[in-house]
Amino acid sequence: MQTYDEQAAFYNTHWPAMKTAAEAGGGKAVSDFILGFEDELERRVLFMFARQGLAMDDWQGKSFDALIEVADAGIAELVRQAEGTEDAQTRDKRIDAANVISFNLGADLADCWPGDNEPREARHFQRGVQAGQDCLRWREALNKPAGPLSMAWWVKGIHEFSLGEAQNAIDSFQRSLDFAKKDAAEAGLAKDVSSAGTFPVVLGSGYLGLARWRSGVEDGQAQYLAAIAVFGEQAQDDKTKDDALFGIAQLEAVRSKYIKP
Repeated sequence: MQTYDEQAAFYNTHWPAMKTAAEAGGGKAVSDFILGFEDELERRVLFMFARQGLAMDDWQGKSFDALIEVADAGIAELVRQAEGTEDAQTRDKRIDAANVISFNLGADLADCWPGDNEPREARHFQRGVQAGQDCLRWREALNKPAGPLSMAWWVKGIHEFSLGEAQNAIDSFQRSLDFAKKDAAEAGLAKDVSSAGTFPVVLGSGYLGLARWRSGVEDGQAQYLAAIAVFGEQAQDDKTKDDALFGIAQLEAVRSKYIKP
């Protein structure tokens, strides 16, 4: 059970039982089901794939709290497995798996997705901030490049924004944008907010503009509108159209919730 397809098939075999457990006993029942497997690899696979069912499928009693509970159990299990090995490469792989679960959790809890109107509470955003902080700690320890660091700062920032933590959100979005620009420069791509700009740079500038606008910074709105305008230009090119339209939809979804005309 080494390839992704084999792991996915193993998960698909057990998702019906996991779904039954979730509907009967919530996140704890799912975690207990997974932890009942003796094989460490099987536990890793089920925790890594659990999000697909818990977040993406419909099931009775579906909730962010259940998603958090299973993610927390999975992260704890992967950290435990990492601490239980003396091989540095294996340890890093286990920590990186925990990092992936944490990032996905933070993304799922964010209220920035077009068409997603599920209500969140402050505790969900607070857990999202923690997810971003954990990702930053692990990605720095694993010497991840600029791109993943930019994404981790974004996770932290989007939840700070939702909590109304104005300065923290501005700081996090600024760091995210800085790393997005570094990632672009290292790839030999444009690092400015222009029609040639990369998706992370333009999106990151839009988020920073939103946070600054919401905080009353004079040119915050202009910065946000500049990002929207660039995405509008990129939407005219078939190569960048899909990402550009998604960027506009995401930024507008956040603006419409937190900044009224």
